[in-house]
Amino acid sequence: MRQALGRLFQGTASPFPALRRAHEMMSLGEYAQAAMTFEQLACAAEAPNGLRAPHLHLQAGRARLLNNQPAAALPHFKRGLELLIENGRYNQVYRAGQRIVQELKLRGLEREAREIAALVGTSIPAIADMPTERGPDVAAVLLPTHCESCGGPVRATEVEWLDSRTAECPYCGSPVRAL
Repeated sequence: MRQALGRLFQGTASPFPALRRAHEMMSLGEYAQAAMTFEQLACAAEAPNGLRAPHLHLQAGRARLLNNQPAAALPHFKRGLELLIENGRYNQVYRAGQRIVQELKLRGLEREAREIAALVGTSIPAIADMPTERGPDVAAVLLPTHCESCGGPVRATEVEWLDSRTAECPYCGSPVRAL
C-alpha cells in the first residue's frame, strides 16, 4: 500500500504546508529558502522508507542550482539519483538524469554534467533490459502541471501511473488525475 507523505514523517507536524511553501518559494524565485526546506524534507523522508526522498533531493538540487550554488546542488542531484537507482526506478533515473545534465550544460557546468551523465550511464541497465513502466501513452494523457495537494511540478514522463488516468505525485504521493 502506498503511503502518503504525511505518514512518512511520523511524530512531526504534517509536511504538506512546508512542501507546498517550498514549491511556492521556487515559483517566486526564492531559491535559497526553497532549497533549505527541500533539504530538510528530503532528509526526513529518507528515514521511514525513502519513497519520496529522491524527488525531494532532486528538487533541493535544482533550487541550489537556480540559486547559483552548483557545488551545493551536485550532492543532492547525486543522492536523488542514487536513491532512484537503489529502488530500481531506472526509467526515472534516465529521464531525471537527462534533465539535470541539460540544465547543467545550459549553465556552462560541463564537468558537473559529465559527472551526472557518468552516474546515470554506469548505473542503469541497457535500454533493452530496462523494465517498462506501466501507464498510458503519455502523449494521449494531459496531466495538470502541478499537484493540487503540494504544488509540486508534475511531468507525465516522470510519474508513476496508478491507472490509465491517474498518476502519483512524486513529492507527496497524492493522486493526480488527468484533465
